[in-house]
Amino acid sequence: MPNNVTREEVAVLNRILKAVSAKEFTPSQLSTTTTGTVQAGFHKVSFYNAGVADADITINGVTIQLPSGATHTIDGGYKGDISKLPVTYDATGTTLLISESRI
Repeated sequence: MPNNVTREEVAVLNRILKAVSAKEFTPSQLSTTTTGTVQAGFHKVSFYNAGVADADITINGVTIQLPSGATHTIDGGYKGDISKLPVTYDATGTTLLISESRI
């Protein structure tokens, strides 16, 4: 370490490097006709209602009714705030396609 660089400056540079480094995403897909939960920690999760009945998606106590043929995507947020919450779904009577990515 050069004499003119402090440990604090090196620590800041390391945090910046970590923040801008490429991240690897792990995708997964699921087709379901029942209830379930997308666990917290996702980067992004998308729901597509491929069936004939409505499906319900709930996050933080707010339920979204997803009609047949509709898509809804939940982004984890810039700092991952949203992804700290689990998302529940109810695909009873329909077919819900779920695509999720995690870092």
